[in-house]
Amino acid sequence: MIYLFYVMQLVLYSMYLRKKILIEMNVLQIHSYENDKTLLWLKGKDKTLKLDFIKDFFLGIALIPLVLANNYLAIIISNVFLLIMLYVLYKYTSNPNTKKPLVITDRVKRMLYIVYPVCALLVFIPTMLIFIMPLYINRFIFLGMILLYIALAKVVRYIMCLANNIMKPYEKKVNEKFIDEAKEILSNMKDLKVVGITGSYGKTSTKYIVSTILSEKYNVCKTPGSFNTTLGVVRTIREDLDKDDDIFVCEMGARYLGDIKEICEIVKPTCGIITAIGDAHLETFKNIDNTKEAKFELARSLDKGQSLYVNIDNENIVSKLGMDVDKNLNIYNVKTYSLKDKDADIYAENIEYTKQGAKFDVVINGDKNNTLKIETKLLGKHNIYNMLPAIMLAKDLGLTNEEITKGASKVKPVEHRLQILKATHQITVIDDTFNANPEGTREALEVLNRIEGNKKIIITPGMIEMGDKEYELNKEFGKGCAKNCDYTIMVGEVQTKPMQDAFTELKVSNNKYYVAKNLDEASAHLEKILGLGDVVLYENDMPEDM
Repeated sequence: MIYLFYVMQLVLYSMYLRKKILIEMNVLQIHSYENDKTLLWLKGKDKTLKLDFIKDFFLGIALIPLVLANNYLAIIISNVFLLIMLYVLYKYTSNPNTKKPLVITDRVKRMLYIVYPVCALLVFIPTMLIFIMPLYINRFIFLGMILLYIALAKVVRYIMCLANNIMKPYEKKVNEKFIDEAKEILSNMKDLKVVGITGSYGKTSTKYIVSTILSEKYNVCKTPGSFNTTLGVVRTIREDLDKDDDIFVCEMGARYLGDIKEICEIVKPTCGIITAIGDAHLETFKNIDNTKEAKFELARSLDKGQSLYVNIDNENIVSKLGMDVDKNLNIYNVKTYSLKDKDADIYAENIEYTKQGAKFDVVINGDKNNTLKIETKLLGKHNIYNMLPAIMLAKDLGLTNEEITKGASKVKPVEHRLQILKATHQITVIDDTFNANPEGTREALEVLNRIEGNKKIIITPGMIEMGDKEYELNKEFGKGCAKNCDYTIMVGEVQTKPMQDAFTELKVSNNKYYVAKNLDEASAHLEKILGLGDVVLYENDMPEDM
């Protein structure tokens, strides 16, 4: 019977180890299989996964009675207790809140074929010893086994990265084959128009808007989700692009100089959109000049006269355009959009936010006699920015005003990005939990301030992973909440300390805010203060453990 407990415990801990492997494999996949970025991200997340350490500690405590026990009843009781601890360890292992789930691709499978056998080999011999040694000895062997499993759970990320390095030469050959196939598919579609979209932010939303509007007249294929790497684009071409498609809308992301150029060499865009240039990925670009150069790799790929749609309210884009003019590099046809400059080729005015979305007027080429009245389910000034190049591109591709306004009305919010979950005469709930940057939080507060309703309530843990500027940025966010919201619920006593300091500095009354330990407590408090006609904004990710 004791050996049955041993087997059950070993099986359960193996399940826990497998869970850890898949969690960290997910992180590696999200970071484009870059070991350095993955390890750095996991190291940062380790600080928030304190629950795992606590469970491991109690697991170690649970082993002591097993080793010291001197009779069968004590050993059985100790084994039962240890089995319960292992179950808790497996069931409540913290997931690092990645935004995209692991996709079990062929590459992931090939890596697991290395990681699983290595881990199994490390525990195979001690496992066998348990069943051939006397009972008083195998208790010590089992202690060693559990400690080995705990150690493996901590270093499995390094085994995973080693497997990644081993497979790189093979993966490179596989990728080259896929790229060649994608190029051949595109070469056989002579009339296909390719819309390239890049920018520090707004790429994904713009892609969905462009695709939805153009679908009123054309067969459109787009890169799904946040597929914006070379291999993500290649996979879309190989698996989703149909011979009857008229337009391919291609989102292009970049972490390093040359990334967008590599994508452009494959898809050969016939026009491009640069949404904005900001401080994204400065850890790899090093400075804003490199970021500008990376985004304008899309412009460099265009042939003479092909259109490049740019947001001229973005200073970094304007400065880069000026440099291109000075160096005679702007062979492309620049088309501008704006919310501020009425000299732009297209601009929006008379913006109004409602519980159903937004309404605004669009003026193209200064012709106010041909103003488009746009109604959309989207919220936020940034989404109007994203809508403008889509409308201008649609006009250039021959869509009528009626087709454009109809397409704009069909655009749905990207999930968790200023998405209206519930809008009635009683309560409006806005989900902006995907957001995690200062620009986005300012925009969300503006929407909350301008939307019709009674009390404006925000629930937020503040911003995380902001580096050295985290305190400063969250304090500024706190001031924004105090000025724009009737009531603020902060989630996490420690995490929201900068926001609390902001409220204290502004001398905000205690009946205007509440600090909750976790999301459950925040939700319970919301029910106490919620009234008819109130608007509730959930802003930024809500970590499980604060």
